[in-house]
Amino acid sequence: MDRRFIPDLNPRAFGPDTQTGGWASNSAIEAPGLYEPRKARRIDMGGLFPPRDTVMSALPRLSPCRPALVERMARMESCILVVKDREVRLSNGCNKISRFERPSDCQSIPENSPPLLQKTILLRQEAQQRTTSRVTLCEPIEMSNEAPGARDLTAKQRRKQRDLYFQLQLLCRGNSKIDMADHQEAITRLTEENNALKKRVAELEALLDLKKEDDSSRAIVPDSSSVDTLNNAEISRYGRQLIMPEIGMQGQKKIKKSSVLIIGAGGLGSPVSLYLAGAGIGRIGILDFDTVEASNLHRQVIHKESSVGIPKAISAGRAIREFNSLVKVEEHVTAFTTDNALGLVSRYDIIVDATDNVATRYLINDACVLSNKPLVSAAALRMDGQVTVYHHNGGPCYRCLYPSPPPAETVTDCSNGGVLGVVPGIVGCIQALEVIKIAAGTGESMSQKLLLFDGMSPRYTMVKLRPRNKECAVCGDSPSVTGLIDYKSFCGSSYDDKPCTRSILDASLSVSCEDYVAHLKGGEEFVLLDVREPVQYDICSLPQSKNVSLHDMKRDPAIITDMISDKDKKVFCLCRRGNDSQSAVKFMKELGYTNVFNISGGLSSWSKDIDPNFPVY
Repeated sequence: MDRRFIPDLNPRAFGPDTQTGGWASNSAIEAPGLYEPRKARRIDMGGLFPPRDTVMSALPRLSPCRPALVERMARMESCILVVKDREVRLSNGCNKISRFERPSDCQSIPENSPPLLQKTILLRQEAQQRTTSRVTLCEPIEMSNEAPGARDLTAKQRRKQRDLYFQLQLLCRGNSKIDMADHQEAITRLTEENNALKKRVAELEALLDLKKEDDSSRAIVPDSSSVDTLNNAEISRYGRQLIMPEIGMQGQKKIKKSSVLIIGAGGLGSPVSLYLAGAGIGRIGILDFDTVEASNLHRQVIHKESSVGIPKAISAGRAIREFNSLVKVEEHVTAFTTDNALGLVSRYDIIVDATDNVATRYLINDACVLSNKPLVSAAALRMDGQVTVYHHNGGPCYRCLYPSPPPAETVTDCSNGGVLGVVPGIVGCIQALEVIKIAAGTGESMSQKLLLFDGMSPRYTMVKLRPRNKECAVCGDSPSVTGLIDYKSFCGSSYDDKPCTRSILDASLSVSCEDYVAHLKGGEEFVLLDVREPVQYDICSLPQSKNVSLHDMKRDPAIITDMISDKDKKVFCLCRRGNDSQSAVKFMKELGYTNVFNISGGLSSWSKDIDPNFPVY
């Protein structure tokens, strides 16, 4: 709408005629500046425009096209839109949005009202009926009535008023319904893409930092020609351990010349990395293929919330550089496999095993023996921990103590058994101490010894281990393993500690979560048996489920037979990830139950496929 066609109207020129109930004009009041758009005023008579003949009587100089303009203004006045659960309308004559409480509160048609007034009210009511959309366009444009010229409109405000008007008209006429739920899939997809891009940017920035060292770091970190000396910055930083007779100047020089590869930047690798960097190890390698997750932060203290989603090796490397710029850090964002193990181990003086799976332990041990490198190994689970040193000063290696790997189903890791965050912190600190003693050539190492830590007591126990096995397959006098082998097949497990679903049942004995939901709606009687430990069952559970742990079931089969006397009754077994439930189905089959099934994927699949709000731990 062209603002030039809106005249300068004085509200005092109009008023309701109390005798006739209509509208009257005060012809004695002039309307100066009739065609000055910058001085336009709003006619606010109960939110409605006066009748057409009243406007015409006050504006004798209007051209014949003016009545049509008044009707257009009345139509514009009647446009209504729901914005943030309140009714608003666009008023002509000023750039302001007035509010109504509810559509029902709008003015009804009074008796004996002029025709144009009736038409305006009808237009408003019709617009209310057509407007079914709920949409937020913008915040209302409020203009103060107190400041002089507050109702004057700039060109930008007029454009905004016009644009808003046309949006209102389109919504009213089209009777369109905007439903944000229709766009939820696109929003989710874009969010995932955004997170992936953020992760990739973080990786590229970290790699760029590795290739482009800071000038100040280069000035501080000694090169190969100065590894035999300590500069003033190093003497000042490590002064408290330099004055120890056990370390001294010579021990610190040895520490500075040493290089350590830490395999695993998790619960054990975090304290080891920080304390080795604090002690002044000259070169530290961090190897980990995994990315930081929120569930890692309670024990992997080297990472931050801002590191979630980026590689652990990159996150740990950044933390070490911020902690001690005198130390050189090398990140290896890769898995430790038979393809790269020997090449990586040969580049460092001491190897730290901070992993959490059997296959990698055998691989690290064999690589260290074949490369003749000492291995500082540790483990932490629940409230217990242990530390030892393999293949050092004539001591045994890992294979000397464990020639054959245990069955995969008997091995419990932190993901399944849990761990208190401080336990790997304590054990990792002892690991770091052993590395420092080996690097400095001081003290007595834990070679041929095993330190056991019991956090519940608390108690430390030192156990003497068997000496090196002369018939060991790797470090014996006549070794049969002279190269790295396929440790996945050897151990029956992978190189990572990620949770995996085993398959020990026939496919016909397993159903998906969707199949269980369909059966649930069918109405047939059944028993849902949750075979997790009670401590996990207390975290979350499905409705109508009964809890009998797999351990208790095998310890006392009468628990099951008393609970489910009918061995032909349909039973669904459920656990956290679908592994223990398979064992439960197999055990119940041995007890004579004929109609028992496993729910594949367990509660993890339930949260992923059925109920995204179901807790995941």
